[in-house]
Amino acid sequence: MYDLIPFILGTLTILLGGYMVINPKNATKKELRNDENIVKKTKKNGFIVIICGIVIILIAISRVM
Repeated sequence: MYDLIPFILGTLTILLGGYMVINPKNATKKELRNDENIVKKTKKNGFIVIICGIVIILIAISRVM
């Protein structure tokens, strides 16, 4: 049962990153949504979050095997 926790957290991390990439304007603070540089940074950070989620899942797979 405890072996599934990293897979669940990795999946949630990937979903959060996907939301940040697909809809970066809504993922930023209301006060900063008009600044294009902040919206671009949010989108870039979304890709970083997706990569972190993939790394979490790969580490979980390596621990199970």
